[in-house]
Amino acid sequence: MSILAIDPGASCGWASSTMAGVHRNSGVKKLTEKDDPFPKRFRNAREFFRNVIVREMPTQIVCERMGYFQSYNTTLSMYGMIAQLEEMAWTFELPIAFVSPNTVKKFATGSGKATKAEMRHAAERRWPAIEKIRNDQADALWIGECWRKTKNG
Repeated sequence: MSILAIDPGASCGWASSTMAGVHRNSGVKKLTEKDDPFPKRFRNAREFFRNVIVREMPTQIVCERMGYFQSYNTTLSMYGMIAQLEEMAWTFELPIAFVSPNTVKKFATGSGKATKAEMRHAAERRWPAIEKIRNDQADALWIGECWRKTKNG
């Protein structure tokens, strides 16, 4: 059994781990450019989610819960990407769970207001074998680990 954790965004962080917490694979995939039209963003997200699910073969998907953004376009783009992920979870008959960003930050660093740099530093300490952890990758690693420890026991 394995977890696929997703930190959605224009640069999408992802991490695959076993239910025992062993890191399998992780990274960051740039899904969109600032001026890309929404259909292109959604197509890129859908294609990436399908490919990573086929490659990693998870039994559980975990994603960071979205809030509201100051920009209407950012809100629309993010929720559209989440809809693509939910459709892929449904297509592959995989359960999907959501965790709040503040919960993940507090789990990783002790503060629900941790910065990207603090999250990355905590990930570098927790997973020293992973070379050059990027910010969105660190978030995905912690999303999966937070869900695993708090929801799965």
